[in-house]
Amino acid sequence: MPDTTKTALRLCRIFGRLAVALLTAYQPAVADTPVPPAISAALLPAPMDLCTLATDGYLSGDLFGALSENIDWHGADMDCGGMLRPNNDDGIRLVFAAPRQGERLLIVLGIDGQLEELLDGEHTTNITIIDEVHNRFFSTGRQGRCWSTIESIQPVSDSSAEVLQVNGNAYCAGSLPSLSDNSSIALRNLHYSGRLLIDEPDQD
Repeated sequence: MPDTTKTALRLCRIFGRLAVALLTAYQPAVADTPVPPAISAALLPAPMDLCTLATDGYLSGDLFGALSENIDWHGADMDCGGMLRPNNDDGIRLVFAAPRQGERLLIVLGIDGQLEELLDGEHTTNITIIDEVHNRFFSTGRQGRCWSTIESIQPVSDSSAEVLQVNGNAYCAGSLPSLSDNSSIALRNLHYSGRLLIDEPDQD
């Protein structure tokens, strides 16, 4: 099985577990309650690949608290992916994954706003951090504590699909709580450049 397929399957399983955790955190517990399809679909990431674009993509910043790490990921040493939010929900989702094989660290940015308006002002951003190694999830939820400023959006001309490179920075007024315990993670100086897939290539 190709590495990209394995990665996609692993991410689907992870985001499925995240959906269950979100339901548990924000709704009363109900035995054997299935995950609503809308929530499952909303959490699935776009296909990911090496973050080599018109100019190499990157993610940089610092994490403090339950997970302390200086992030400095670049180009072919990391994976990234992105898509428009499903179900006609305005906004985009960018996904970044640490430069290592197997279980790793993923950071997901859900940025509010229509694509044509993203270069204007600040946009509320839902940030989720997934620590695969320790099976931990941290998320802002929809509490409006993080924002993004998009600095530029440019086409990736050598792609057969419509792909954009999105560059910006994100900042938070508070920490990201864990979905399973009382711990949290704070972010500082988060800068990113990632891939946004608009259309899949035509299939013959």
